[in-house]
Amino acid sequence: MFGKKKGFSASQSKHTSRKMTSHTIGTHVAKGGTPRHSRGMNASSVGFSSDRKKRRAARGIVDHVTPQTASGENYRAYSRRVSKRGYIQSAQRKSGMRRAAVGVISVIVIIAVAVGVGVTVFFNASNSKLSLEHSNASSALTAAKEGSPYYVLAAANLGSPKGGSNVSSETYILARVDESTRTLTLVSIPGNLAVSLSDGKTHPLYDAYGIGGDEALVKAVSSFAGVGISHLVKTNEEGIRSLVDLVGGIGMTLPESVDDPYAGSIYLEAGEQVLDAESSLVALRASNYAKSSETQASVRTSFAYAMALRLLEAGGLDFATELDGIAGNVRTDLSSSQVIDLANAFRPLGEATVYTAYVPGSESEQDGTALFKASDSQWKTVMESVDAGADPNAVEEAETVSDPTGIKVEIRNGGGITGVGAKMGEILGNAGFTIGTIGNVTDAGIYNETLVIYRDEAYKAAANTIVKTIDGGRVVNGGDYYTFDANVLVVIGKDWQPIQ
Repeated sequence: MFGKKKGFSASQSKHTSRKMTSHTIGTHVAKGGTPRHSRGMNASSVGFSSDRKKRRAARGIVDHVTPQTASGENYRAYSRRVSKRGYIQSAQRKSGMRRAAVGVISVIVIIAVAVGVGVTVFFNASNSKLSLEHSNASSALTAAKEGSPYYVLAAANLGSPKGGSNVSSETYILARVDESTRTLTLVSIPGNLAVSLSDGKTHPLYDAYGIGGDEALVKAVSSFAGVGISHLVKTNEEGIRSLVDLVGGIGMTLPESVDDPYAGSIYLEAGEQVLDAESSLVALRASNYAKSSETQASVRTSFAYAMALRLLEAGGLDFATELDGIAGNVRTDLSSSQVIDLANAFRPLGEATVYTAYVPGSESEQDGTALFKASDSQWKTVMESVDAGADPNAVEEAETVSDPTGIKVEIRNGGGITGVGAKMGEILGNAGFTIGTIGNVTDAGIYNETLVIYRDEAYKAAANTIVKTIDGGRVVNGGDYYTFDANVLVVIGKDWQPIQ
């Protein structure tokens, strides 16, 4: 005969309860969650739904332990929910979705890191290609003030044509950059500009690098222009070839035809042209224009603008790719990110304000070297306009005289063309001027440009009248540089031919 199964004795129940109290956190453990290791029960520290349950717990009897749930449900509600059909499948789906989400996020993070590393590597590589290697320019450059205009010096060694002159051709452009107003001013500076260098002697500007490196070059231009220079950009003959090829040619208008054997064997018609690499170099080197310095400066600044226009046509990733090609042909203290910021500030360049200017002055030979001497007063006026962000070409109509009677003019032939002095004397005499001495220049130099020189401000209007009468020449305040006895001196250059 089967008897009833006996339950736990009081001692067994208490023993079991102590073990559960030490190892299980549930509704029978004090709210602090700290297991009890003493022999006493913790029923007095726990809340129960009835006194009966409390007394049973005090005796060490535990009916059940309710699991602690994240949802905060009681035991009965939790049991009903997990017992429903489909609970396991739903939990598995949610777990799968969480794993998929974690996987997607991980992929995105990996891609972001890879792109970041790739961009960093790209910019580091571009910066390396752009950097001015072994340059001492930094000691001469002036830090640009945030939000203010700044100056950039661009220097290019144009090389010499194959089979032509062995004398290399240097060109420089001083650019004033105002990102806030999107105004860019390009001033062409002759490579043979007469400057005083660290040895105390007068040299052509292109000697500066050989005497004191980039530092000497930057200091010489900065002193001449009277402004601080913040950045330096350099390229050479091969760099220009590569840049022209990169953009597929340069479209520009040539003010005069190009036919200079010292520049190259290519002949270029005046007017609109699309220049390839070799034609670009010929146009940039040429110097035997009718108005030599002025036309040469115009061609060089126009080329620089046209090149910038083509380079800035690309945007975003295309420009970043293009920058990698630029970096291999141009050297500068600007970083890749600074170049991109500058490009973005002026894109589209066709809608920005762009001015061009040149250094007023004249060229003559001294000790066998052709030197360009700037007209100090006119150059000062040009730079005042440039530094103010104004158009340096917006000059007032020159004052003239209505009756030149009594104004004495001395004429010297500096162009080496026989008979032009007498012809100019005839033209000015017929206009009412008093003609003094007619002869050749005393320094035995050859002048490419015709100069009309005055020393006394009272005769500046008379000089302007002469320029208008002979349809050529440039007015210059001679100061103490020229010696003559007349009121005005005319030095005839190779650019002036009498009208037949």
